[in-house]
Amino acid sequence: RFSFVEPGAFQEAGERRRMQKRFGRHATYGLTQRERRAGDRPRVQPHAVQPSNADADDTETLEPPPAIEWWDRLILVENAVDYTNTAHRPEAITQYIEHPVEIDPPLEAPPPPPQPLRLTERERKKMRRQRKEAKEKERRQLVAEGLLEPPKPKVKLSNLMKVLGGDHDSSAVYDPTRVEREIQMQREERMRAQEDRNLANMLTPDERREKTLAKLLGTKRGDGGDVAAVLAEKGVPVSVYRVGRVSHARNPLSNGRLRYKVTVNAHENHMTGIALLHGGMALVIVEGVPKSQKRYQKLMLNRIDWNPDVDEIGDDDDADGAGAGGSNNAAPDMKEPKNQEDYLDRMGVTNLVHANEAVVAHQVVKCELLWSGVEAHPAFKGKFRVEATRDEVDARRVLEAAGVVRYLDLALGS
Repeated sequence: RFSFVEPGAFQEAGERRRMQKRFGRHATYGLTQRERRAGDRPRVQPHAVQPSNADADDTETLEPPPAIEWWDRLILVENAVDYTNTAHRPEAITQYIEHPVEIDPPLEAPPPPPQPLRLTERERKKMRRQRKEAKEKERRQLVAEGLLEPPKPKVKLSNLMKVLGGDHDSSAVYDPTRVEREIQMQREERMRAQEDRNLANMLTPDERREKTLAKLLGTKRGDGGDVAAVLAEKGVPVSVYRVGRVSHARNPLSNGRLRYKVTVNAHENHMTGIALLHGGMALVIVEGVPKSQKRYQKLMLNRIDWNPDVDEIGDDDDADGAGAGGSNNAAPDMKEPKNQEDYLDRMGVTNLVHANEAVVAHQVVKCELLWSGVEAHPAFKGKFRVEATRDEVDARRVLEAAGVVRYLDLALGS
């Protein structure tokens, strides 16, 4: 069972102790509980009998605070008396931090709050249907009581005679042309009203851009969210991708389509970074909010086909084989390579010494996520860019300017 303390109990005990120390224990007997809570001091009467020394000895006294606390004596000089003009020992202050020992709380953790009832799709539809029926029933009741104007019948050309042609003396029978013209006018009026409502609800380009950014940052629209402010507050998520290998004969981002996808998606997701082209390897470093990182990771690892030329070469072989068998269905621009040099030239290989290795490496180009984590500060400023380097020295110079040359060491060493 729990033993709760009444509100104000500790304040009352402290006040009583201070009064006993100042006036003696007998001076506090005449005070009521309301006076003690109000903080009234007992009035010492000149003709009252003062407490004796024996009574004064029974009074509980509090020790004054020490001149130097025990935790400060560990770093102060040995002959220190107080904090005035006291020097500390430099060797006592180190770079290490002493963490207190974690102690379990005396009480058990409170039970988790009740979880909301999860409904099935069928139950949600049923509740939505019941809400609509209740709302429609309330509207009909207001119309029956005369508090709400009944809606006008929605007359169309398809239900013209059903709505207006019930009586033989109706205008729909004697002058259908006029009634049809009125129906056309009502339909156009309804269409204009719908277009006006859509136009009123349509967002301006600035509002649409603000809504997209707020959805990306996970903030409310109108709060003025900024990517730099969010990254400065929560840290900068960074992802490092390696596409291809340095030994490959052709860089994957030399393909304009792949380079466009990598660059434009980084701009659309408000990401900064660089795509460094070094030999046959592309080192892609991107910085952005977590949602942008999740989108970009799907793009790099799943959506982009990093071997677009392999399928084309396979199609060429199939087409040539079909033509050799007697079927002349090959496209006119698909010509058979004259020799091995012509084939390697189509593959983008110029070094015949490593021709076989380059062909195999070209066919297995893939994207790898080397590292993903959070940095304290962004390393790149401005928009995402693609930069080609001549050699490793040039690549190191580019990354050293941003202070992230360790990413190149990680890509070359793994």
